[in-house]
Amino acid sequence: MVARAVADGFPDGVGFVRLAGVTDPAQVPQAVLTALQVRDVATTTAEEQLLGHLRDRAALLVLDNCEHLADACALLAERLLESCSRVRLLATSREPLAARGEVPSALDPLPLPAGDAVPADLAASTAVQLFVDRARGPWPDFRLGEDNAVAVAEICRHVDGIHWRWSWPPRGWRRSPSRNSPTGWAIASPC
Repeated sequence: MVARAVADGFPDGVGFVRLAGVTDPAQVPQAVLTALQVRDVATTTAEEQLLGHLRDRAALLVLDNCEHLADACALLAERLLESCSRVRLLATSREPLAARGEVPSALDPLPLPAGDAVPADLAASTAVQLFVDRARGPWPDFRLGEDNAVAVAEICRHVDGIHWRWSWPPRGWRRSPSRNSPTGWAIASPC
């Protein structure tokens, strides 16, 4: 949301890098190159390619879900900011990265829907709206309706409105082909 709001201030664009699926810290620069759709050149390292690509650009780079790669993200952030004076970074993480120049900003949980809210009122909840937005990433046909609104609200309450707890698909969950679940989700194994 922040990146969309400030995108006009970055003539060379905004790059969004999803790091949730990256398990090897050494792969962070490659993940950024891939997200920016920069063709990999085998003659230089991914980091060198990234620095070269961004050096003269005015761009915003959003690194999403850095917590499991904090050291690698902090190191890359420092190198990018040292070498690419017009690049700005926004990192999402459960913990600060401890990078030089970092300005941590804690986010409060989203307001939760009232426990007695009727399905029609749940769509106005910010937490429910974010849930639906994130669910549409992998499942574009996901819709909030009478059949799943109460269950979606319960999920939002279960995670206390903390948006960083939502990854898609949620760990241990799968789409229910039988649609027996009111949300269209079924728990495959404990989270």
